[in-house]
Amino acid sequence: MGIISLKAIQKSCVLVIWKIEEEHGWLHDQLSGFNFDWEEYHTISHPKKQLEHLAARHALLGALNSLNLNFSGIYKDENGKPYALCKSHHFSLSHAFPYAATVVDLNREVGVDVEKIQPKLLMVKHKYLNKEELSDVKEDAVKAAFYWSAKEAVYKLLAIKGLSLRE
Repeated sequence: MGIISLKAIQKSCVLVIWKIEEEHGWLHDQLSGFNFDWEEYHTISHPKKQLEHLAARHALLGALNSLNLNFSGIYKDENGKPYALCKSHHFSLSHAFPYAATVVDLNREVGVDVEKIQPKLLMVKHKYLNKEELSDVKEDAVKAAFYWSAKEAVYKLLAIKGLSLRE
């Protein structure tokens, strides 16, 4: 299916959501000429995770295209945060089958997260929610996913190893 949402947050910032319905071969072949993080891709053994990885990069290309930017390549810093080789923009990637997302900003660091609403988030909520948040969430998987995604996006934005999601 591809891009299902392309939203200009500001003149310099775009959010893209990609729905994954394509075959693995198509997603891979369309990216073959780009300087993506292929070494990382080849360490991913699960086929669905490979699809997510590829779709997130397709979403990135869509966001860059909407801002009239060319893709220059990806490198990761010592904390694993991805950066554009050309340093003309900032971006963040996320995926949770069947969706992938990216946000690109010309001026500021960004973070994005997409998460499935599922009961397993409730089983680990004590690891990422403080007392007030636990009281708010109770057994609501939608709220748990909201908190998780918001905190994960901030974690990606700040890129500080060891940062507690509970604080």
